[in-house]
Amino acid sequence: MFADSPKILEGYVRRKREPELHAWWARYLESIGELEGAMGFYSAAKDNLSLVRIKCTQGKLEEAANLAIESKDKAACYHVARIFEAEGDYSKAVDFYTKAHAYNSAIRLVKEHDMRDLLANLCLMAGGSEIVEAARYFEDIPGYTHQAVMLYHKRAAEFFANNQNYEKAVELLCLAKGVSKIFGFLFSSPKVILRL
Repeated sequence: MFADSPKILEGYVRRKREPELHAWWARYLESIGELEGAMGFYSAAKDNLSLVRIKCTQGKLEEAANLAIESKDKAACYHVARIFEAEGDYSKAVDFYTKAHAYNSAIRLVKEHDMRDLLANLCLMAGGSEIVEAARYFEDIPGYTHQAVMLYHKRAAEFFANNQNYEKAVELLCLAKGVSKIFGFLFSSPKVILRL
């Protein structure tokens, strides 16, 4: 019935206002090369990944990046990160992999391109075995031993917290962040605690 008349079908899709239908029609429009129309329907369907993907194919990477950031869509951020990586903009790629919570991809890039200052924070966000792997990485680099020690303390604290040994976990967290001096000051001066 509608197959012979795309305009009637488009009118039907517009009237229905169903996201799945809008996304379906957008894919159809994209397949026949009507990108502007497709973007309108992807927008109505709130399909941010597809919007970002089309903007990237049009060479509008900054617009795509802004849309990915505004929408907080992890898949869209990941797509933008892959484009930045392919273009050799590794700093932005790491940023977008982080926004996408694709920490392993961000860590891989940081290691490959000697962005050591970012590695510890990324590993802390990733947690688990990534922390130990980064600590081993830092062990072999002169001047970064303190990072290795801090990461080992963090991982050990995670272990103790997961096994409900909270005292030991707090102790190791204090060592990892150097907060022990702050706690010592707070406990030696009750007036400070009262003010807090």
